Amino acid sequence: MNTLRPLRLLSSDLDGTLLGNPEATQRFKSVWQALPAKTRPVLVYNSGRLVDDMRKLVASGQLPAPDFYIGGLGTQVFDEKAGRALDDYNPLLDAGWDRSRVEAVAVAFPGIRRQPEEFQAQYK
Repeated sequence: MNTLRPLRLLSSDLDGTLLGNPEATQRFKSVWQALPAKTRPVLVYNSGRLVDDMRKLVASGQLPAPDFYIGGLGTQVFDEKAGRALDDYNPLLDAGWDRSRVEAVAVAFPGIRRQPEEFQAQYK
């Protein structure tokens, strides 16, 4: 007999997934909030957006609060319950990271432009 195990983790992108269709976003929020708090899976939002932007979005009431945010294309991790960034893996990102070299390579491609400063982060 095949028995389903309970879902323990739900990780989702935002733009074009949980956001983009207001009715679907509201349905997700309603279904999530209807789950018993003690049995809800860990909720993670992952996005190219920066963590601060995602947190403002959640504070606006559009989405339920997650347990963790992964932002900046995977370069930021934030533990919402602890209220702090998880920077333990930054030394791994630091190894060999040279922003000026990356920018020098990127500008060699026609049409590539740097995103505005408000979308930049240490490793993005």
